[in-house]
Amino acid sequence: MNISKKDSLDLGDRMSNEPYDFWGKVRERGKRNKIDNELSKKYLESNNIPVDDWKEQLGTTGCDYYDYVYLTEFIKSNTPQYFLECGPGVSTFVIADAMKKYCYDKYNGNIKLISVEEDMVWYNKLKEKLPKYDFHELSQSDTEEGNIMLFHGLYFKKIPKYDYDVIFIDGPAQMGMCNLDLFSVLLSSKRPLFAIIDMRVFSSIAYLFMFGSNSMRKSGEFLFSIGPINFKASDFNIGNSFSKGKVVEVSERIWFNLTDNIKSENVFMER
Repeated sequence: MNISKKDSLDLGDRMSNEPYDFWGKVRERGKRNKIDNELSKKYLESNNIPVDDWKEQLGTTGCDYYDYVYLTEFIKSNTPQYFLECGPGVSTFVIADAMKKYCYDKYNGNIKLISVEEDMVWYNKLKEKLPKYDFHELSQSDTEEGNIMLFHGLYFKKIPKYDYDVIFIDGPAQMGMCNLDLFSVLLSSKRPLFAIIDMRVFSSIAYLFMFGSNSMRKSGEFLFSIGPINFKASDFNIGNSFSKGKVVEVSERIWFNLTDNIKSENVFMER
């Protein structure tokens, strides 16, 4: 299926570098969502990405098609080697498929997708249903509460240690708190880090406060992205890192070198 050049540019422009007006987007979404999803579904079908089959296997509605397109094109453009997914689901199928296509050969198979889940019932279902890739590791972890500056939140107690290029945040369950895994990964990673956030309100507020209003971009129907973040662990005085009841203090003003190098104007080129 081909997507017209006009639709390509129209939808592609909306995927990048767009100032985010929340209530404006809410008003627009009803009339725009249908055409966005139709175009996105055509893109997924034309690239042999069977999202509907994956949704049926897991028995979930998942995200909008638009967001799966963004994940695919992000991986295609940035070719991450180490990808951390907090909260697996249909997105795991999409990320693994894209990494196999666009990252595997580049690194001679030395890539990792780590998916971390807290709910044991969902973990067991995913373990049964997810396709088997030699680079994918599904991990179960309990969560713990912690603090950073003014924000209270949750983080996974056990995340395999890699120098992650990307963290995709769709878990653990918010329960009125923000996700602290982004900060935990920043403290240990030696690489510039991208973060993709799946419409998690309290997390987004915390990240806006920490990284500044210019750092976050709307990247999909329900996705925000940050990065790349160039970070030195010495910028934080963290004591014993994130521990229950302990506050993570910022020792001095943190300067993040945030550059927008995701170019997705031509995401929907004719094929």
